[in-house]
Amino acid sequence: MRPNRALAGLGFIAFCVLLGEGAMADWSAVYLGGTLGSGPGFAAAGYAVFSLTMAAGRLCGDRLAKSFRPAALVRAGAALAAAGLGISLAVGHPVLALIGFACAGAGFSVVFPSVLSAAGRDGEMPAGTAIAAVSTAGYFGFLVGPSAIGFVAELTGLGAALFIVVALSATVAAMAGILGRAPHAAETHKGTQEVPA
Repeated sequence: MRPNRALAGLGFIAFCVLLGEGAMADWSAVYLGGTLGSGPGFAAAGYAVFSLTMAAGRLCGDRLAKSFRPAALVRAGAALAAAGLGISLAVGHPVLALIGFACAGAGFSVVFPSVLSAAGRDGEMPAGTAIAAVSTAGYFGFLVGPSAIGFVAELTGLGAALFIVVALSATVAAMAGILGRAPHAAETHKGTQEVPA
């Protein structure tokens, strides 16, 4: 069974956000230490800050998902990542870079779980198959992202190359409406409760 358009869109969103996660994992310390000239300890803090805010966002994710529509949550998260990281890269200051990485971690944290949840509620494909397809697209982005950023960095410099992550985050924010096509988790649960025995 071929994925429908909405599921393909979810796969692309997963690809974009996990490419960003892979780029942060491999290049945040290099950017701080090599491009901005900070010390080794400060450079290592780049990925640490990203990871901490992502973990915090994941811990709060279920509560946020109950309070906000998936499309709104993903749009806000992706916009936070794009704006925070974009401004920090444009300014090029180590402290602002840490803030940008923190925004990226917090913003990315809600996107991938929301996308997987929406894939599972797609309805046109078995939930396990849909989730596997979207996950595969995402982890492909995680694998190819660091090398793609490195290739572009050879041509433009790392600071400019990391704007790829900003652009992809902005793309995710623009595409977030796709998640609105799957029923909200609370609505699905409510609908199930209303079905007579």
